[in-house]
Amino acid sequence: MASRSSLSELYKLEAEVYDHHTVQIRKVRRVEEKEIWDHVKKIGWGMSGVVWLQEKILKGDDLKQQRAVKVLEKERMKQMDINYMKELEALMRFRTPKVSDLSSCKYPLIT
Repeated sequence: MASRSSLSELYKLEAEVYDHHTVQIRKVRRVEEKEIWDHVKKIGWGMSGVVWLQEKILKGDDLKQQRAVKVLEKERMKQMDINYMKELEALMRFRTPKVSDLSSCKYPLIT
């Protein structure tokens, strides 16, 4: 398995999290692209964060992409003496080929 620091960089999304949506920021060839993912519903929560079902509308209103994103509340976890890297490692162990086939189980988000 990769080191903890490489895991966090590999699966960390650069994003701005708001009440009703997340803006994911990607850099493609030095150009910043932003994707808006609407929070459809909260599908899980716990001490380390919240899991959102998110949806992005693709070209036109007919196509939609969905994913589940766990927002790890890093500062809250620090206050509770919970190591967020262990949570990230647990999420990585959860990712199996069977789960990876589901488009709704892609990446955790660390804030």
